[in-house]
Amino acid sequence: MSYSSKIKKISQFAAQQGGCFTAQQAIDFGIVRNNHSYHLKVGNWIKEYRGVYRLASLPVNELTFYWALYLWAYGQDGEPKGVFSHATALSFYGLSDYMSTEVYLSFSERIRKTQTPKILVLMRNDLISSDIELYEGMKVTSPIKTLVDLEKADFFSTEFLSQAVKQALNQGLITKKHLFEHEVLAKWAL
Repeated sequence: MSYSSKIKKISQFAAQQGGCFTAQQAIDFGIVRNNHSYHLKVGNWIKEYRGVYRLASLPVNELTFYWALYLWAYGQDGEPKGVFSHATALSFYGLSDYMSTEVYLSFSERIRKTQTPKILVLMRNDLISSDIELYEGMKVTSPIKTLVDLEKADFFSTEFLSQAVKQALNQGLITKKHLFEHEVLAKWAL
């Protein structure tokens, strides 16, 4: 495969991830690590975080920011370790008027990362597969898990929680059965 074909392939792939990709993904497409600094120097790539790049030729959209953070949380095995949660997941679902200035990523296991982006709040959270959904290709806690986590959080106001629970019910994101299974949320639906 020609080098230009490799560049085209990584570009098509990155377009599905808000224009972002990891250094390992570039290597997987045949772009050797020695060439990464060249692409940065000539402006083809923009470094978002350590090991996370964005193609300068692709337009930035509302998900580019989240994709860069999501890819930052990839493990050495090339798999995502973080799951968007708490107030970030709430905003993905369009629930409540709460506007967070931080991005919440939950991890089931300990991660080894240096230089955590300042906007990120890393949360330890025991997640099972039913707690996780996909949003635009990124893992995010389910609506019910998000609400349960926020009910336990000491930083989230009861006003916004009540609003979020009612909106989730009205939009069909959770059911009354969910409320019976998670009694701590039932009082917020009134």
